[in-house]
Amino acid sequence: MTPRQALAGMLQIFAVFSFFVAGIFFTCLPYNLELCLKLANYLTERSDLCTWIGLSFFGLTILFTLGFYAATRGRYLLLRLGGNLVRIDVNILQKTIAPVLAKQFTGIRLSDVEIIRGQHLELRAYLDPLEPKEKEKLLLNVERHLTKLLSERFGYHIPFTLQILS
Repeated sequence: MTPRQALAGMLQIFAVFSFFVAGIFFTCLPYNLELCLKLANYLTERSDLCTWIGLSFFGLTILFTLGFYAATRGRYLLLRLGGNLVRIDVNILQKTIAPVLAKQFTGIRLSDVEIIRGQHLELRAYLDPLEPKEKEKLLLNVERHLTKLLSERFGYHIPFTLQILS
């Protein structure tokens, strides 16, 4: 799991949990008249507090918006083909690379494709246990094959990273 995925997961869990707690609070509020009256009295006596509560919610909204944007940013590979800038979705890359790896090479499975700063491609794959010499030979073949595939299909000529997960 990448730090970006962890951040997105934490923000989503926090958002869901916050709305869940707010839902429980406001659903149960009418059943506790004493708390309802205390809250109403407190808000009428300190009306300036409503402004701060509203500004806090606006701040949280901006924080969530920026957080979700940052978490989903970088899902496209930016390539210059001819004179045009082309954006290739990470899902297209994954759906292209995974079957080719599975068909051409036994013992290696694509796990994840990540695009760093819109230009650098990082591939993560699982590799079945092999002898060190067989592993090295397989990885060199995979690298050559992926370099050719990325070059032919997408015009991607920049060196990529292949990370083997255990």
